[in-house]
Amino acid sequence: MNLQGRDLKLELDGDDVRLLQTELAQIGLPVPEDERERGFFGHGTFQAVTRFQAEQRLERTGVVDTETAKAINGVVDASTYIVTGTVSSPDRAGVGGLRVEIVDKNVGEEVGLTEAITDELGRYNTRFASRSLRERGKTEPDLKARVYTGETFLAASDIRYNARTEETLNVELPADSAALPSEHETLTEALAAYYGGELGELKESDDRQDITYLANKTGWDARAVALAALADQFGQHSTGGGDAEGIPPAFYYALFRAGLPANPDTLYQADAQTIERVWKQAIEHGVIPVALEDELPQAMEAFQALSAARALDSQALAGTSTLKEMLQLALGDDA
Repeated sequence: MNLQGRDLKLELDGDDVRLLQTELAQIGLPVPEDERERGFFGHGTFQAVTRFQAEQRLERTGVVDTETAKAINGVVDASTYIVTGTVSSPDRAGVGGLRVEIVDKNVGEEVGLTEAITDELGRYNTRFASRSLRERGKTEPDLKARVYTGETFLAASDIRYNARTEETLNVELPADSAALPSEHETLTEALAAYYGGELGELKESDDRQDITYLANKTGWDARAVALAALADQFGQHSTGGGDAEGIPPAFYYALFRAGLPANPDTLYQADAQTIERVWKQAIEHGVIPVALEDELPQAMEAFQALSAARALDSQALAGTSTLKEMLQLALGDDA
């Protein structure tokens, strides 16, 4: 706080008194509510000031002069703890949107201090005031970061005993954390923050560098952004009828992520066992959502229908007729 041309003492009031009372409360020395509401330097404020002076080994005058104001500023600055860190996973990309709780470790209990939400790269930043420590008779906290998705606990950091006012608490999640969102969910959510259209409409050319732009904005590899765009394009493919009308883009993302070609003529020639194996592994390793496991039979049916339709329209050699055209020559319009 800065003194506004006067020392603060009993019977004074004003905004400078109110600021003093706010800072006293911040460092664990609250004043009576009626004095705070009026911005009045009464006996409660006087007692808080003399207690502070005693703790700082200053003369106990109850008057906030230049020396006392400087001491209050120093304690206020030192009383705010800043905690940063990164939540990482060895095999999952979905580390955004996780809840990080910073707790103070004690015998038999952990006291919650503050919370934060991770960004798409798993980073968080939060702060808390030291007054809760003073209220519990502690001068230095013993900090730990606990990570949750919703109400489900995932992992915690090591305890940082006698923590400083600025600490970094990183948390590494265990492998195969099924509670995390999938890679495809995390990627598309990150892209949606900067682009509200259809991913399949993204372009990368001399005139438009949509993929490059989104990669730089989100921090995702440009190849992953391109795969998501291709998957959305392929998700528009349909068999032209029946129940197997198409395959969700996440399934295509898994195929391209596994190295299958993003070329319809080649992709739909892949055998069904390979496709099913890739999809099951993608679900198991968190590349695509676990919820898609229930849709596997329909996706397999759709893929086989698309493969059959592609086979009818594909040409084996340049200049030859498609299989569909040859069947029509042999069988007429019934083919």
